[in-house]
Amino acid sequence: MAGVGSQLKKAHRTHALAQPAGAGYPHEAAKSGAPGSPSGEAERLYAELCRRVPAASDRATLLGVPVEQDAAWHNGRQLPLLRARRKALAAAVADLAKA
Repeated sequence: MAGVGSQLKKAHRTHALAQPAGAGYPHEAAKSGAPGSPSGEAERLYAELCRRVPAASDRATLLGVPVEQDAAWHNGRQLPLLRARRKALAAAVADLAKA
């Protein structure tokens, strides 16, 4: 059993050496969201909402957020807040699809 602990320590120490100098951890760039993932779904729903409702003030009213928040999402900022509103986005797009 003592050998397993030392192997884990060795793996931990050598992992840092595998990283190129000056590169941040992790090695792979974080993706905005894989297709079909909840984060990718929120961005897809927002794009659909933008297509159906071109006015930022109308979109903000539908989602219950300030116009500035909608502008941030439109410019690709504050996406975690967009993902948190995924259910509201889905409901808004579904309501628009019914109409």
